[in-house]
Amino acid sequence: MAAIAATAVYVIYHPRPPSFSVPSLRIGRVNLTTSSSDASVSHLSSFFNFTLLSENPNSHLTFSYEPFAVTVISAKSGETLANGTVEGFFSGNKNKTTFRGVVATSTAARELDPEEARRLKADLARGRVGLEVEMRTKVKMQMGKVKSEGVEIKVTCGTFEGTVPKGKVPTVATSKRSKCKSDLSVKVWKWSF
Repeated sequence: MAAIAATAVYVIYHPRPPSFSVPSLRIGRVNLTTSSSDASVSHLSSFFNFTLLSENPNSHLTFSYEPFAVTVISAKSGETLANGTVEGFFSGNKNKTTFRGVVATSTAARELDPEEARRLKADLARGRVGLEVEMRTKVKMQMGKVKSEGVEIKVTCGTFEGTVPKGKVPTVATSKRSKCKSDLSVKVWKWSF
């Protein structure tokens, strides 16, 4: 009965997944340093900030998100450049939510293994560096009294390209498409009544 009811709800309301986009990304700092006393020891210090937009296109469907774990990675090697978080939030019907100044960082205390440092050094040696923003969270969906179980989702935004700043003035990374990819599919969720 539950499966039949869930199918009926889906047919009637045609639920659509939420959309995410990152319209702006700034590179504040990316410093890769090697220890003067031990050439095999490298440290990474970085700072990024960006704007995240979330949109719920549905009239009868709401989303409840847990906090997002944010990772900024090098698009070429896949190495992690910075980490951050976005607070959890509720997205109501036909809702648009904006988070400005989302920060992702890596402190100078982060020590890299030699191979990781080698790959990052090669990435940063180019004139422009490619970046991707990955976010992971759990979300629950509700239509009236019908609720879904919490589901883990991954959102990938990019590829951005930008230059590493030489001073204290941030540089702007650009992308041909600001809309992110999400692995969320409302068709496969489990429902409870």
